[in-house]
Amino acid sequence: MSAELTAQSTETTARIAPGLPPEYIARPVVAWTQLFGAVTFELTGQLVGIMDPAGPFFEYAVERMADLVGLPG
Repeated sequence: MSAELTAQSTETTARIAPGLPPEYIARPVVAWTQLFGAVTFELTGQLVGIMDPAGPFFEYAVERMADLVGLPG
C-alpha cells in the first residue's frame, strides 16, 4: 500500500478497530466497493448483453472478493 493509503487506513482502524494492521481495513473496503458496484450494475441493467444472466458473474465476483479478504471458500 502507498504511504497515503497506509495513513488513511491507520486513521480509520484507530477509530473503529484499534490495533488492527492498516491492510485489514483496506481490503474489506475494496471488497465492499467492488461488490456494491456489481450489485448496482445488476440492478440498473448494465450487465445485460455482457454478462447475462448475471448470476455466474456475480458468484465469481463474490468469490474473488472473499479471497481478497481471506474468507474461506
